[in-house]
Amino acid sequence: MVLRYYLVEGFSRQNVLIAIGSVAGIGVLFLAAQFYGTMAVPQEEFIRYLQGRMADPSRTELLNFSYIWYQPLVKEIHDTWERMPRICWAFRCSRLLIWLHAPLWRYFCGIDPIVVEPFTPRRHRRHCRP
Repeated sequence: MVLRYYLVEGFSRQNVLIAIGSVAGIGVLFLAAQFYGTMAVPQEEFIRYLQGRMADPSRTELLNFSYIWYQPLVKEIHDTWERMPRICWAFRCSRLLIWLHAPLWRYFCGIDPIVVEPFTPRRHRRHCRP
């Protein structure tokens, strides 16, 4: 929504209020789904239903994700903290990739003094800071 609407239309008081209301509404829906969105059927019955709807029921490895609908929020938080070392490693890799791409960013924004005639189309200049 930010990329497709707000960067084109700009930020006004009405747009910011609508964005805040949208984020609040989505947050309330998320919390309601976390605390009131439990499955009313046992997990085994749900897996049998999914197998009946599959094009190839012999591929049972595709149903390994069924625990998602039966896992409480506390268990989700615990699993996230267990995976945190790998997640933090991904953040470090992302920072490295951004740093490695910085020369390209400077080139396309036209702020690299080494490049004599940079290719900077008019539509890209307005999003780049000099």
